[in-house]
Amino acid sequence: MKNIYSVFKNIINGQDSLEWALDLNDDDLNDKENERKEEVFKVIKSDIEKLPNRGIKGKPLVSIIIVNRETEKLEELIESLQKCKFYDNYEIIIVDALSDGHLTECVEKWKKKMALTVVNNKKKITTSMMNNAGVKKAKGEYFVFLDNNVIVSDRWLDELLYAYQNLPQAGIVSGRLIYPAMPKDNKNSGNSFCIQSTGIEIKGSIFEDAYFMQPFDVDNKKEICEADKEIKERAAVSGAMMLVSREVFNEIGPFDRKYNLGYESTDLCLHGFYKGYKNYYIPTSNAFFCDTENKLYDDETKDLKRIRKNVKVFKCVWQSYLLRQVIKDKIEENNIFTKNPLKITIIEPENDEKCRDLGESLSDKGYDVEYLEAEKLPHAVGIYTDVIVDGTNNTESSDYTDTRDSVIIVPIEKFDKLDVDKFKDLVYEINDYVDPKGIDICGSMPNTEAIYNWGDYHYALALAKSLEKLGYHCTVKTRDEWYERSRNAYSIVLRGKYACYPKIEQKYSIMWNISHPDRVKVEEYNCFDMVYAASDVIEKQLKEKIKVPVKTLMQCTDPEVMTNVNEEAEKKYELLFVGNSRNVFRTILKDLLPTEHKLTVYGDGWDEFPVKDYVEAKYMPNEQVGQAYHDAKILLNDHWDDMKDNGIISNRIFDALAAGAFIISDDMPQLHKYFEGCLVTYRDREDLKNKIDYYLTHEDERKEIVGKGKKIVLRNHTFDARAKEISYDLENKKE
Repeated sequence: MKNIYSVFKNIINGQDSLEWALDLNDDDLNDKENERKEEVFKVIKSDIEKLPNRGIKGKPLVSIIIVNRETEKLEELIESLQKCKFYDNYEIIIVDALSDGHLTECVEKWKKKMALTVVNNKKKITTSMMNNAGVKKAKGEYFVFLDNNVIVSDRWLDELLYAYQNLPQAGIVSGRLIYPAMPKDNKNSGNSFCIQSTGIEIKGSIFEDAYFMQPFDVDNKKEICEADKEIKERAAVSGAMMLVSREVFNEIGPFDRKYNLGYESTDLCLHGFYKGYKNYYIPTSNAFFCDTENKLYDDETKDLKRIRKNVKVFKCVWQSYLLRQVIKDKIEENNIFTKNPLKITIIEPENDEKCRDLGESLSDKGYDVEYLEAEKLPHAVGIYTDVIVDGTNNTESSDYTDTRDSVIIVPIEKFDKLDVDKFKDLVYEINDYVDPKGIDICGSMPNTEAIYNWGDYHYALALAKSLEKLGYHCTVKTRDEWYERSRNAYSIVLRGKYACYPKIEQKYSIMWNISHPDRVKVEEYNCFDMVYAASDVIEKQLKEKIKVPVKTLMQCTDPEVMTNVNEEAEKKYELLFVGNSRNVFRTILKDLLPTEHKLTVYGDGWDEFPVKDYVEAKYMPNEQVGQAYHDAKILLNDHWDDMKDNGIISNRIFDALAAGAFIISDDMPQLHKYFEGCLVTYRDREDLKNKIDYYLTHEDERKEIVGKGKKIVLRNHTFDARAKEISYDLENKKE
């Protein structure tokens, strides 16, 4: 007996667009896939036949923007656009990522049948930037972004456009995406004619051992009859096919260029949601999406680096916000961010009666409740639960250190005075709380024992201490903790070796670029509300490049640490250098060695250089550094090349002058501008030797220079002074 699909094929004169799409690459389907193929044909065919004529308001031009990453797939997409019957006032803009000759041949052929423009890229740019390049060429009132692995069906655009014009607060809309016949070597082989996506939801997951609020395709791998059949609001929609008006795109866009083939469309949708728009799934708009492995490079290491950056950017910006939104979504049962119910885990002493009574009361209210002993709490518990009720009243226990960013923790004592009926209100209160005087101070240091070797860590602690004197509440965050849920209104990123992007929901975000300015791109600066440059050179450069306010805020010192020295201590170091190699033969040591004087070095990474015989220890505790500086007859200092080129004065200068050290440093104009007469600089190897020989024998001159330097630093360049400037900027910020 012939199946329904075959009967339809025989009845219809020739092959229509839906049949053609279903038949592509279908040579090797199994029985189950053939059954799904028949079902897809029936459902879509029936849906299309039932659709009324849509009254599109104003006959607007729609710009269909396609980033071409595979011309063979693009040919199938263009053929489907030519075969299908749909809204006809559109233009096609192809942004070419390949620059191959075959596309040129195809374009000449396609231009005879449709309005088509090609944007050629002369240099490699991210997929986000390619989409933005397409927008710049677009003339339409609406934009449709199509993946070149998509094949459309009849009425696909009519349904999206009609829905957009008639749904309240429409931000971005997309349709029902279905896997076509998938190749056997594809990661989705076996999913032929299943649902690929009906939108995007957010779930807790693990990426490289870290908790990640990750976007997932809704209804993925379900059969078409199992997918939502009504228009639904979603957290986001698939970037494979989405429509947005020019007006809304101009408000929430453009695509964030930091993403490269990963999360850029979800990011855009979330920006819309954050600004009050709604993203919708439209089940009557159908397309087939051959979802392939998102690879840009043949080099797996290079591609993994790209993926890691995408995840990092997404987590920095959205993780804290999504943690709040998912909890809110579950409490209100909106099913926008997730379809999962609110899960409550009660941490109890063994068979505790109070915990069991509370659990039963919460269960009676319809909550999903489980019990767990504290020592059995799993790593990254946010994957398994949303709210922890702590029956041990021990939320400061190390058992909870991996949970704070991903769940809400409620001490059971809260229920002594709380009606269980008000449990939802309590969760709301904890979930939504923001400290109006709270500041996250984010540094590049790791959350390991190596943290104590990082100057960024001690810098962050000192800044926090000074800000807290002014009434702020500070949380110092390592680079592993940037993504955690934040309850603070403000953030200060101490930009050093690694990038950290501001959280979307924080009231005001400052970047203080204290080192490695060569690593920071314009778009990173522009993510912040204010930028502090560690030198006037950088301030001048940035004012011509970035769109946010920038001012000079040099590095500084903590007098409570650096002046806490024994002034009577002997000068036990003739020449002292404190610093790590980072695989570089530091300039001043290269200019010094060999030397007849006694050199002492504290620092790591010197084994490959002729410095190793002078190393006293690989690490010196921060609380001992001031005394060591003071106890040196001559403290040697130099600057990394990028810091020197950009006029950034080393933090060692501020600390050492505060400690009462006599310094000989490599030369740079800013040292003379801010510290003239407070230290000594040298030009070359011979000049360094001569000045060392001279000042080792002229102690009185050393003391005079030291006195000037200490006075200037303690008056102008302390963390307390910097904290007052920061506080002024926070209190007088422009909303």
